[in-house]
Amino acid sequence: MKRPTLAGLSILFFALACSLGNSAVETPTPDIDLLSTAVSETLTAMPTPEGEAPEASTPTVVAPQATSTEIPEAQGFLPAGVMAWMPGGGVTIYDPQGQYVVDYALPDLTFPGPSFIHYAGPFEAGATDGPLVYFSLEGGEALKVLDGGNSSVFTAAPGLIAMVGAPAQPVIAYSLFVVPQIGYDTSSELYVGTLDAPPVDPILTITNEEGYALYPLGVEAVDGQPVGVWYTTQLWGIGNVAFAPQRGLYYFDIASGEVEIYLPATESNDMGEFSYSPAGFSSDRSWVAYTMHGPNVAPYSMFWQPVEDPDQVKSVMPGINYDMGAGFGVFSPNNQYLAWDTANSGTQLGMVTYYLQINSTDGVSGSFSLFPTAGSLLAPDLVFAWPVGWLDNEVLLLEGQLADGSTHVMHFGPVSSVVSLDGSGEAIEAEPFVPGEFLGFVYP
Repeated sequence: MKRPTLAGLSILFFALACSLGNSAVETPTPDIDLLSTAVSETLTAMPTPEGEAPEASTPTVVAPQATSTEIPEAQGFLPAGVMAWMPGGGVTIYDPQGQYVVDYALPDLTFPGPSFIHYAGPFEAGATDGPLVYFSLEGGEALKVLDGGNSSVFTAAPGLIAMVGAPAQPVIAYSLFVVPQIGYDTSSELYVGTLDAPPVDPILTITNEEGYALYPLGVEAVDGQPVGVWYTTQLWGIGNVAFAPQRGLYYFDIASGEVEIYLPATESNDMGEFSYSPAGFSSDRSWVAYTMHGPNVAPYSMFWQPVEDPDQVKSVMPGINYDMGAGFGVFSPNNQYLAWDTANSGTQLGMVTYYLQINSTDGVSGSFSLFPTAGSLLAPDLVFAWPVGWLDNEVLLLEGQLADGSTHVMHFGPVSSVVSLDGSGEAIEAEPFVPGEFLGFVYP
């Protein structure tokens, strides 16, 4: 089991220099409907509980079974394009220069967001027909496939929590909420399959009395076949939070049916009990960012480490007390940078102010910059934004709402020119890259 040492973590808090200032900026009230999509797709106010991670039941492996128990060697992923969605329209793919490539009419796409759509194959210039896997409520809760211009049901998905796909491969994993027959415990199931072999049985089922449900984060696949699934547990049915509470990082090996713990849900020592909440996972699954909750740990501090080397953990604690925590972590394709947000509640009910942080993962060189994601320090007409991914190793993408109410994927970079310890970074503004809400990347 791979995990950081609590004694080692206790000396890692440090505040680093701020390139462009760290004062809060008054912002208009954000579009809460849009904001809630990034936090959680189902909102019901309830407090964050404390406790152990749920115990997993004996897993059932789905066909086709993997032939290897080894996790494939990590590889960085450079996207071939960006998927975006416009209300009343469909899914549009743009190339890395922000040029239009193709439209897909998906009137029955129910929840536009990266957790509900996957381009299930390599994307090539001139591609016009998918395959796209997406969630729809039309005609019953189901995952559907758009391929060759035709849409069909892939599998029923009642109570879908989230879906994730292997980049450029026809492999997906997803989790379902199971309505309890007795009592109020939260039950959930994890599935994995391919476009040619939809899953029949779950590979993992858990029941948790504190409301945590299975939430897939990544799929390992080799030659179009699933090898394993990375997952966490997320509090089901939450509201009034800036970042969805998650606990633990786990890897389910399909061939062996075993689960390996890379971050525990909770851990206790003489100082008290600590919980670990994943806040970001690199595209090659080799780095994880997380927050900690426990005695003498600021919940808005961010930790990050190589998944296989927890002794290399780094952390940063911003100099301001952000009362709504931290999250939305995204690593650059080469894992040199981590971008993430902290958040403060505003003076008005439902008002949230987000602040963008960028760190180098070595924790030393060019280590920290702070940009309020509103006002003139990031973009004059930006109301709020959060990081969604990296276009390349230097360009960060944000999803933001402008003062006119429109939503855009924003372009910010080159990051190396703004991240510095000595205050010499340039004042670069985020600029609209493509219109609409971010749905994810396509890969070659």
